[in-house]
Amino acid sequence: MVKNFRPEDKNLWDAIFNTIVDVMPEQLFPLFKEVYGKEYPKGTPVIRLSTVSSTYLEDPDAPPSSRRSDTAILVNGTDYYHLECQMHNDEYMVIRMITYDIHFAMQHSTSKDEQEGGFIMRFPSSAVIYPEKNRELPETLRCRIIFQDGSQHIYQVPTVRIQSYSMQEICDKHLLIFIPYVLLRLRPKLNRTERIR
Repeated sequence: MVKNFRPEDKNLWDAIFNTIVDVMPEQLFPLFKEVYGKEYPKGTPVIRLSTVSSTYLEDPDAPPSSRRSDTAILVNGTDYYHLECQMHNDEYMVIRMITYDIHFAMQHSTSKDEQEGGFIMRFPSSAVIYPEKNRELPETLRCRIIFQDGSQHIYQVPTVRIQSYSMQEICDKHLLIFIPYVLLRLRPKLNRTERIR
């Protein structure tokens, strides 16, 4: 039970998402279908992966520290996913996602390339979930990456804007993981009530 519930508490909404994933991971399947078009039958194995990574490589002279991303999972033993729940629009979110996904790949999905030599670093299927309504939220986060040989790649991450879904759409698409966030639609009314008191 969450004590002293405050609707503006970012950690509360992150905790709700992570609790749902811990207790009912299959609730992510309709979300994966919505975002990636990927379907999984009921009973498909879901494994939570570590989301902690060291910051040592970024600055070896700094005191030891770590960073934690939100949700990392492996589905069916083959498909890697990384989800971030972000309450506010942050223009640097795409940079943080690149950092998270590089660390994710280093920890979970880097392998030797037996055919070409060297290594293969496979990024997870990532998405940023925005529970709050904000007209300025982009459909995708984008960053152009220019490598030392001059080749370029557009790193692109889809966003999920929960408040853009009606209750009917949530029910029709079985996106039940969104239901706790529907309460955020009441926030303006709650704030108004507090001011009246």
